[in-house]
Amino acid sequence: MSKTVINIERNEPITYKFRFNNSDKVIQLTEQELARIPFLSIFVLHKDDFSSIQNDQNEYILHYPIHYNWFMAIFRSLSTEQPYALFNELSKDDNILDVLQLLDYLGVQSFPLPLLNEPNIFSLNSINQRNKEKRIRYQRANNLAEVRKTAAGFVLALTRNEYDLNDFKTIKCIFSLISVIFTHKNVFSLRFRYHTYTILEEYVFPLFFNQQSIQHLTLMEHSETVDSEIYLYDDTQPLPTNFENAFVWNGDYRLINGSRSGKSSIMKYLSDNWENRSTDASSSSTVTETVSSLSCAIDDFLRRIELYAYFETTSTLTDPVPKKVFVNEAQLARRAYFDKLPKRSKVDKFKNRYGAKGQNHR
Repeated sequence: MSKTVINIERNEPITYKFRFNNSDKVIQLTEQELARIPFLSIFVLHKDDFSSIQNDQNEYILHYPIHYNWFMAIFRSLSTEQPYALFNELSKDDNILDVLQLLDYLGVQSFPLPLLNEPNIFSLNSINQRNKEKRIRYQRANNLAEVRKTAAGFVLALTRNEYDLNDFKTIKCIFSLISVIFTHKNVFSLRFRYHTYTILEEYVFPLFFNQQSIQHLTLMEHSETVDSEIYLYDDTQPLPTNFENAFVWNGDYRLINGSRSGKSSIMKYLSDNWENRSTDASSSSTVTETVSSLSCAIDDFLRRIELYAYFETTSTLTDPVPKKVFVNEAQLARRAYFDKLPKRSKVDKFKNRYGAKGQNHR
């Protein structure tokens, strides 16, 4: 009885080898990894157009500015979908600004803008993100990896001019989040803080300070040993108990399905068209009056907050008159106080105010 031999062909993935010019560094990428880097995809696609693209070992030769250390930091951040690796994999001897330029050179799509759980930070591109059929849902981070991902996305957003640095509240929030990065050495590594400070010197500090200081970088160099002892290396580790800030929350867009509870449901309750609701005729007028009163109350509250914030920032600079005077007058005006006639004493107009006529002749 003859044995039947079946040859099973294994579909091995196609790989491409790249050698960095004038070095012994070689990397091997699969088709899926190659697709994430548009420049290299085009590079391979047009290999027949140029004879110097490949060597005798069929390795693609990469020239400057594709530096090995810079490229590997980008590659690891893309493969793990973790922008924090872009900072943490890069040594202090390498400049993060060069890596960011290489990121654009390779045509790599930048990491998305993190949806920070911070209402006072204003994004210049927030209009493009609005979608009436979606809402932002926040969930608490499960581990350090998620927190570090949000913080790294925030720092990269500063290099793309994503935030309105002309808005006072936005500036305050940005510097508050920056202080979180530099004060929690157990959460954010020395390399991450070092490269973050380099980005701040290039994109943020010149807008507010005349002279740029490198004293902070010097202090970080001296504290390298101490930081290595307290840094939490395990990304899957839960958050420290005293770590509470906007980086703790992860935001993502969710489709609006069915009823919702909480603050968002109240806002939708106020904004919906009540005329199209299938409610009883007897209760429709009461509901409309309730919505109208709530809307007026919220609008009045928002105006008070905005007016107070305005005089909080401008009264000391422009007007020596106390700000409470203006706030009180504005509140009274909104309540139509000045439209009311002054109260008059109750006097009977038919009563003789001078008494009996005979009294004057007595």
